[in-house]
Amino acid sequence: MPAPETTTPPLAEVLAVGDELTTGQRVDTNSAWLSRELTALGLRVAWHTTVGDRLEELVQALAAAVARASVVVLTGGLGPTEDDLTREALAQAAGVELEFRPELWEHIQALFRRRGRPVPEQNRRQAMLPRGAEAIANPEGTAPGVAMQLARPEGQPVWLFALPGVPAEMQQMWPEVRHRLRAAGLARGVVEQRTIRVFGPGESDLQKQLPGLFARGRRPEVGITVSEAVITLRILARGRSRQECLRQIEPTWRQIHQVLGQQIFGYDQDELQHAVARLLQEEKLRLATLEWGSQGLLARWMAQVPHSEQVFAGGEVRTTWPPPETATSPRPEDASAVPERLAQAAEQHRTRCRAELVLATGPFPDDEVPDEHTGPIYFALAHAGAVELWRRRYTGHHQVRRVRAARQALDALRRWLLQRRQEG
Repeated sequence: MPAPETTTPPLAEVLAVGDELTTGQRVDTNSAWLSRELTALGLRVAWHTTVGDRLEELVQALAAAVARASVVVLTGGLGPTEDDLTREALAQAAGVELEFRPELWEHIQALFRRRGRPVPEQNRRQAMLPRGAEAIANPEGTAPGVAMQLARPEGQPVWLFALPGVPAEMQQMWPEVRHRLRAAGLARGVVEQRTIRVFGPGESDLQKQLPGLFARGRRPEVGITVSEAVITLRILARGRSRQECLRQIEPTWRQIHQVLGQQIFGYDQDELQHAVARLLQEEKLRLATLEWGSQGLLARWMAQVPHSEQVFAGGEVRTTWPPPETATSPRPEDASAVPERLAQAAEQHRTRCRAELVLATGPFPDDEVPDEHTGPIYFALAHAGAVELWRRRYTGHHQVRRVRAARQALDALRRWLLQRRQEG
């Protein structure tokens, strides 16, 4: 059993500011980026808050953050317009006035002169900082960041950092925040994270296979996320060194692999198509796809794999069933004829494409038919000397069915390739 942590990581909160975020006009990517950076420093990001451009609401959100976190990082609301109120909210939280900083105004004017543009007077607001705060230099923008400490009745002071909402500027300014956190002793130890990607079991089934792995307080921490039938397991360890973190992770990593085996298809940002492409490359095989009613998901995913031309011979998407190349089939045109026609079409497509493998799906049930009345979805894998057929029934929204079926097809191909490699 790995040794428990000797210290509790400081808590952090990320506060994103802007009506464009609360109204859904823009997706907040800054909070995700900042959370990764804070986590890497050993802090635990416990809260994400999004608040609009209203001073009263922003002050309330900031007060809540100050009461519960040791580090609060704000992003957005540092522009020159009247609805950019982060500076005012920070001043109210500290109980101080805003004061004009001539050196910041000089930097802003120099930026406009360098760009050959007149200096708007309203940008003078960006040279105002809460009394006692320090500026974080913004080399490429007119909005300096803010760094300040705020005393609390109980406990240690809280560090407040405000950065621009422009991602490129925010990221360029982050090293200064990181330096200050380390100097303040808030960046404690080292954090290492490993990610495992799984396809096959449901979330509940997986937790049964790995009992106790996801318990709160466990070291290392193991998190689970499910998206479009793919499960992501995150193993996170905190320690005094990278080696200590890796020692914590290793038993859990080994346990997951021993239990899940081939249900694991990759790591980090891997998708099933990346795993399939690697195996195709190793086996020196090329794949073509043939799809009915799946909106060409297989072809789209395979084409997006780096250097896909080495392993992907192309995809064909059709809307009309039955396949014209099976028109002479003696079978009647009913559900029982679907597997035979799909197998014939897949094999003939393999010949046309001169590919070693063809993965075929379809036809899909009518989108308007209720789940309980939909038939199965058929799949075919054509290779030298044989066509393998299988079928699955899916429930849920028709778009969900399509994605699950396409992923199921890729996973079946992945397992077939693994078996071929083991036997070869």
